[in-house]
Amino acid sequence: MTESTPTAEEVRDYIRAVDHVTAHMFLAAADSVEAFDRWLVAHDAEVQAERDAEEPSDQIMTLILDLTDPDDCSFDHHGGCQAHGYLSLKPGELCPQAEAKERLAGWVPAGQEGAET
Repeated sequence: MTESTPTAEEVRDYIRAVDHVTAHMFLAAADSVEAFDRWLVAHDAEVQAERDAEEPSDQIMTLILDLTDPDDCSFDHHGGCQAHGYLSLKPGELCPQAEAKERLAGWVPAGQEGAET
């Protein structure tokens, strides 16, 4: 999935530039353009819903917060995190506790000041 869906106008410009036969058939009828615009709005809503579904709920984030050790990682010479018991980490690999802290860094529980609505 890409970061953004092209606008209807961007798609029309692409069709005009690349495929003159399709451009003539598609852009000739106002009904086709309106149908495409309706499809694109629905598609954008579907893509946004998928993105929203990827975000963990406040309940999940609270659970992660509760399970996250406040102590900093302490890596041995092999790259394992001694502080949290993740001894099989390779050099440069993040400890799951560090990953959890990164994920929690920008999270504001719903209902608190600064939370997205």
